[in-house]
Amino acid sequence: MSKQNLSKGNPGARPAGATSKQSSTRPTGAGQTPPKSTGATAKSGGGTPATYVRNNRATGARGQVQVKRKSGFRLRPLDIALIIAGVLVVGFIVMSGLQSATVRVDANAGVSADAQQVPMGAVAPDFSLVDTNGTTHKLSDQKGKVVVLEFMATWCPHCQDDAPMFNDLNAQYKDKGVQIFGVNATPRGHVQGSNAPATMDDLKWFRDNFKVSFPLLFDPQLKSAQDYGVLSYPSIYVVDKEGKISFQPPTDKLPTIELLSGEIDKALAK
Repeated sequence: MSKQNLSKGNPGARPAGATSKQSSTRPTGAGQTPPKSTGATAKSGGGTPATYVRNNRATGARGQVQVKRKSGFRLRPLDIALIIAGVLVVGFIVMSGLQSATVRVDANAGVSADAQQVPMGAVAPDFSLVDTNGTTHKLSDQKGKVVVLEFMATWCPHCQDDAPMFNDLNAQYKDKGVQIFGVNATPRGHVQGSNAPATMDDLKWFRDNFKVSFPLLFDPQLKSAQDYGVLSYPSIYVVDKEGKISFQPPTDKLPTIELLSGEIDKALAK
């Protein structure tokens, strides 16, 4: 019989002697032992939890064991710590961005080499500058007072050495109608040999380290240094009660406390 005939003939008929794996499978009758399970896992039709079917070897009985699938997500302590650290870093960056930029001397600011001192008797050039505490001071608001102007550099050893002298003058004259101002007149910060630009923090460093008792003013454009012809540090002026120059910076020596006290007394006596 041909293969074609076998496929179209009686399904129950087959040639003598033919064997088939399928023919060895017979319905289980009474008293017959059911075939052993292969141990394969049968999943329930997409339902949860899954059902695993196993044979009990001792009894031959089939049992079902339900195993719950894991669900959800749990954070480990390390994960929580990393998240908190990330939030803190982001917060720090945001807060830093919200803070105002550091006030520093303009990169193009400077005093020209041909700058001239303000002549004796001339009106002192006005300025409006902020001190280390954030207070604004205008020279023109000081009329009626004698004003001592110290144009200084925070890196200058002479300015550092003179800080106690100016503190003494301030203690001696502040209640007698005298106002002392220190004004930054350099493009460089307080570190010797560094080209880092001067900032308000340099003045604060000077104030705190030398216990300065009078206002230190920051001029980011160095305009006042140009107006007063500051070419050396310190350069000290005395302005009388009418706002005119009564003392120029000496070119041959540094003023002593005796010299400055005498000039202040003269200006007060006018």
